[in-house]
Amino acid sequence: MNEQFVDRKGYWASFYSAESRGRSLMPPSQFAAFVAQELEPASAIFDVGCGNGRDSLFFAEMGFKVVSLDGSKDAIRFVEEQAKERDLENIKFIVGDIKGPKLREAIEQLASKKVCIYARFFLHAISEKEQEIFLETLSDNLRPGSLVAFEYRTVDDQFLQKEAPPHFRRYQSSESLKAKLQDAGFEEIYAIEGQGFAKYKMDDAIVARCIFEKV
Repeated sequence: MNEQFVDRKGYWASFYSAESRGRSLMPPSQFAAFVAQELEPASAIFDVGCGNGRDSLFFAEMGFKVVSLDGSKDAIRFVEEQAKERDLENIKFIVGDIKGPKLREAIEQLASKKVCIYARFFLHAISEKEQEIFLETLSDNLRPGSLVAFEYRTVDDQFLQKEAPPHFRRYQSSESLKAKLQDAGFEEIYAIEGQGFAKYKMDDAIVARCIFEKV
């Protein structure tokens, strides 16, 4: 059963406010390292639901143009501070959610570049309706050749041990998401599912990874 909690904004505001204290050096996720090797050097990466920004900062240090979006002001404030400390000028920050115009407007501003929409542990943190809006926005605004790279918890993960306190998680099947992406005009170019990709302490999540291209 999915864990349903109404106050998602409150949870994440508290989470990132606490996490930002005393943490300045964070390694990127395994998924970020993988995606970075799959992209052309001139690509622009849109990190949706960037959280503490560890992957955004990694991508920027690798030389990609980065846009980081998150609904938590505390999360974005922390990433901005880290970017300033590292003298990173190729990264932009947006406080907002995927239901508003900011995502679409930011994609439009990157129209001259090859774009990768990167979302790690984001899809299972939003509602099904929000995901529909998200995919529709990508379908309507990404040009052919653009990529989406997603990593998310699958239905098989819902009963496994978790390190984080209980909060909203929406588990879904990779086949279901694949069908939705194909309906939105995307073609699968890479997909895998299993454990060992996103292990954190005792939480060895069953996740799916995929990269799709807009056709």
